Amino acid sequence: MTRRSNLPFSGLLIALLALLLLVPSLGTAAQADPTDPAAPAGPGAPAAETPREVAEQALEAAEELLDPTAAPATTKADREHGKDVTLALRDLAASRADLPKDKKDDAGRLLARPTDGLGASGSYECDGNNGPPCYQTPENTPLCSGYLCVHYVDGADASAADPENNGTSGRWSGTDAAYPDYVEFVWQAFSVVANAYTNAGYQRPASDGFIGGNGADKVDIYIAELGQFGIYGYCATDENISGQGPAPAYCVVDNNYSSADYPNHTPADNLKVTAAHEYFHAVQFAYDANEDGWFMEGTATWAEDELFNSINDNRSYLPYGPLGVPSQPLDRWGNLAQYGSWIFFRYLGERYPTAEGLMPVIIRRMWEKAGAGGQYSVQAITSTLTDLRTTMNVQFAGFAFWNRNPAQYYSEGAGYRPAPLYGTYNLSGSAPSKSLRIQLHHLSAKHYRFVPKMTGAWRLRVQLNLNYLIAGGAAVVTVKKKGQAPVAKIVALNSAGDGVSLHTFGGAVDWVEVAAVSASTRYVSCGTRNFEWTCGGVPKDDSVYQSIIVKAVR
Repeated sequence: MTRRSNLPFSGLLIALLALLLLVPSLGTAAQADPTDPAAPAGPGAPAAETPREVAEQALEAAEELLDPTAAPATTKADREHGKDVTLALRDLAASRADLPKDKKDDAGRLLARPTDGLGASGSYECDGNNGPPCYQTPENTPLCSGYLCVHYVDGADASAADPENNGTSGRWSGTDAAYPDYVEFVWQAFSVVANAYTNAGYQRPASDGFIGGNGADKVDIYIAELGQFGIYGYCATDENISGQGPAPAYCVVDNNYSSADYPNHTPADNLKVTAAHEYFHAVQFAYDANEDGWFMEGTATWAEDELFNSINDNRSYLPYGPLGVPSQPLDRWGNLAQYGSWIFFRYLGERYPTAEGLMPVIIRRMWEKAGAGGQYSVQAITSTLTDLRTTMNVQFAGFAFWNRNPAQYYSEGAGYRPAPLYGTYNLSGSAPSKSLRIQLHHLSAKHYRFVPKMTGAWRLRVQLNLNYLIAGGAAVVTVKKKGQAPVAKIVALNSAGDGVSLHTFGGAVDWVEVAAVSASTRYVSCGTRNFEWTCGGVPKDDSVYQSIIVKAVR
């Protein structure tokens, strides 16, 4: 993948740091002073839930996902992307100890490995209609080599691995007659992935202490029938986990990735990106198994493309994340937004391309801070940016600008649709001004375009009253002159989030765009198990009114 490091916008971003405090105050800010102890803390913490209620909700969510009698893919998004099982099982493992005794067995069944359902070796009988994927017959001798053990069954078992052997059809590559080609291909795909992450400096997944029966240093990969569940793959842990810290993981992948169940991409490509995504979850578990879900899914989706960048499955998530919905917070969970957040990590990886192995170091640094550093996702990101002598305000403004001009800046941006405008307004000699009262959520942006409907030489005066700098206020103005590429400039804001700038306008200009940005990283009530946002807390700087006033002047 080609990366760019010296882009025209980078100098503007650095310049922002020197200009932030040069503009005098323009009056009362649009929001309460965030340094005032009496300032509102946002919408308030979610209603308190008991640990048992949290645990029962996690159990219900996992049961719904792993019920083979339910329709496996009822929406277009489900059919394209499958169901999100890894973090549902993570949440269940984290709260399992808080379940009443009669429900702990249900949790154990959902968290069980496919080999645990055979009665003699597990606590329940596997009948194919009673929860998660499971083997109904004893497993074959697993393929164990390097970091991995691949487990499988054959014959009439519903989870039997694709039976093609020794290259008879060419779908899967295999050379060892002792194993089905598909089993070898799974091992090869996961080996490529595991070696790539190790070479990039990531920790190996934590040891499971011989639970898989084939060596504490090996990660167990199970081949099972997942198509009936609408699942591409998942990783889970056998341990009861709570609080910050590492945990071992095992992973499960489909037994053939048939096009009937997985219509996008080839079976081999679906296996490859699933291996890259899910094994990265196993790596994440080695740092902090209870890290924020959006951060886990965003970086796992980012990792897919770092390893297999010609498959581009991750592009299908772009409409759901900050590129497709810039007014939505980066760390939102739900409606596939957590997967679409991968583009932020692509942006940071291309802005700071120093790499180890095949991957930029900056994302690994974040996981190191999330693990041994004990930081939650946004803390780890901002701390990593601080180490690089930059800030979230600066980088999120740059991110917003890149997203409006992806083909010009992202290495693969020609295939990305630009972030949409929030509004377009015509300005004329008789109606030369526009005043907007807007609301911004944390870690989001809104883009507004102003089109000159007058001739001659004019200037556009842009007056901003945005979030305090401490609350993430930032803005970018982009001018598109006729026959020229767009040029961006940072608007210098004072500490209260106020700023004024003048820009070329009139007959020589196609349009001027203003991106209002909230790079707020402030949360309250962390740890309340509100999984919708970072740290299980509540964003502090959401839904605050701000203003943009533009006026064409001679």
